[in-house]
Amino acid sequence: MKTQTKKMQLAPYLFVSPFLILFLIFFAFPALFTIVISVSDWKEVGQINFRGWDNHINLFLSDSNFPPAVIATVFILVFGFLPQHMIALPLAITINNGRLKGRTIFEAMFLFPYLSNTVVIGLLMSYLFNSGSGWVIILLGYLGVEKIDFYELLTPIIMLSIIINRKYIGFNILLYLAGLASISKELYEAADIAFLNRQVEKHLTHEEKDK
Repeated sequence: MKTQTKKMQLAPYLFVSPFLILFLIFFAFPALFTIVISVSDWKEVGQINFRGWDNHINLFLSDSNFPPAVIATVFILVFGFLPQHMIALPLAITINNGRLKGRTIFEAMFLFPYLSNTVVIGLLMSYLFNSGSGWVIILLGYLGVEKIDFYELLTPIIMLSIIINRKYIGFNILLYLAGLASISKELYEAADIAFLNRQVEKHLTHEEKDK
């Protein structure tokens, strides 16, 4: 009995152990080692020499590439991730509507960019918007539109934001749909009844005022 209880106690740890091992190897250790390197002088081989905060001071005060990198990171954070949620939530609410036909088709259509490789998407964008022989440029030329240099109009950071949003909108739609699916129908019915009660109260109030 004791051996069985011990096995029962060890079983959860055995199931969790693959994740913990991978987490420690590929996340925890690299994160801690990055902190060590940030306060050290190391040439990837040889001894690690501790420098304290000198690296950080030089980064903020002397490195001219640091401010543009921070601006680019903030830009990607705001315009590369915020719009995907602003677009995904209304689309998820629309798809979750029981009256919508072809829901599975819409889910697959929005999820397809997430399944596609980012490098492939980048190559596709270059084929579409290449200033010399891009398909979009050729099509606009047939329509009589003057040649547009999309590489000047859309900087790489804007194009990267568009690719990120395009890739993860479908993934976020699925997350929101999973959340919406967990809401019971009774809550929707209760909300409809509460809304109707408020409308009736407003209507009766207006009628009383008119009298």
